[in-house]
Formats: sequence, structure tokens, C-alpha cells
Amino acid sequence: MRKWQQTYRSVGRDGLLNMGKTHARYDFETKVAAASAVVDGGMAKAEAMERFGIASLSPLKQWCRLYREGGAEALRPKPKGRPRGSGAKAAPATREQ
Repeated sequence: MRKWQQTYRSVGRDGLLNMGKTHARYDFETKVAAASAVVDGGMAKAEAMERFGIASLSPLKQWCRLYREGGAEALRPKPKGRPRGSGAKAAPATREQ
């Protein structure tokens, strides 16, 4: 019940009713501000969720962990997919070739 109350306080009635339909995406500035407020400022996680409109406790915990380990740069979005030029190299020619 506490988790539902926490979510209601942070995203309101409409956010609570739309839970599970889409994944919330947060920009870099929101992640840094929330993590900094919790780690550096000593703000309670529930209060940070309410202030920054974060719907779930899980991403906030992850952001705080990353922020402690690597600072704000650790929260930057990572590029998706395989880096260019990382394809399979040609196999060496066999005796028969």
C-alpha cells in the first residue's frame, strides 16, 4: 500500500491509472537533479520522487547508485546497438583456398 501511496504522490491520479501502459522516460537533467538531491542533498527518496515526478523507486535507486560511482556523467544515455566497424573479421584462408 505504501508503494501505491508513494506513486500517487509523485505522479498523481492520472499517472497511477496509466501505469504499465508505457515506460516513463526521464531526461538527463531530471536524473542528475534527482540523484544529486538524494545523494548530495540528503533528500528522502519519496520526497525526490514527488518533487521530480518519478513514478517508480527502482530507477531512482539505480540513478543514485550510478551517481555515487561515477558522478553525473554516469547517468548520460549510452549509445544503442553495435559500434561501427565491430563486425566479424574475415577468416584466414584455409589450405584448400
